[in-house]
Amino acid sequence: MALWAFLLTATVIAFVVVHAYVLPKLFLKVRYDYDGLPDRGIRVIGEENGKSIVYEPDVKIRKYIKQYILSERDGKKLFVCKIDDSVRFIDYDVVLFDENGNSFKVLNVKELISKKGYTRVSGLPDKTVYVSLVLNGVNDDKFSNKTSKKVLSKGAALYILFGAVTEILGILCAKVLLGKLFGGLFFESFVILGQTWIFTALICAGAIAINVLCTLGILFLRRKGAELNG
Repeated sequence: MALWAFLLTATVIAFVVVHAYVLPKLFLKVRYDYDGLPDRGIRVIGEENGKSIVYEPDVKIRKYIKQYILSERDGKKLFVCKIDDSVRFIDYDVVLFDENGNSFKVLNVKELISKKGYTRVSGLPDKTVYVSLVLNGVNDDKFSNKTSKKVLSKGAALYILFGAVTEILGILCAKVLLGKLFGGLFFESFVILGQTWIFTALICAGAIAINVLCTLGILFLRRKGAELNG
């Protein structure tokens, strides 16, 4: 019985991890829309073990972020901002672009400044070719502009699809394991009887419906809040 209890616990944990972490990470990706990227490169610095490119961000935020540097040193991509000395806390998004010009990831940074005038150095994925900054807040102030972010519709559809598969498999596994735990001699009847399958199907349908409604609700709220801090 201890084995079935362990497997049931493992199933529940796996279900939560897949639903709460794996599927959102794979499919609910944020994409930023721009009329044109406001950032511009102003200088390339050659170094012994790589190179650095100095950028200026959108003119609207240069009061707080003066410049930022995207470096490649010893095969590693690094990022750091030069900021105004008055900045004590900063909240910004770093939108990462690949060689095809596609934004593939967004990093949100919230930092209490420990070194006056500079943010901490952050590592970036290897396929990062350039970035763009969106400023959310500085010290006690919040900012907004017309840069929008959204979840891709295709990703949301795949999230719902794979979420449904996860729910069905999780409920079926839980049914079998509960039968092993509490069914005893009636295990086969508990698992196989048509009446139990009707009940199981209803539970699956309910779980899928809740998943769809929650996903659509999240997407709706994100669209309502599409005016980004910047």
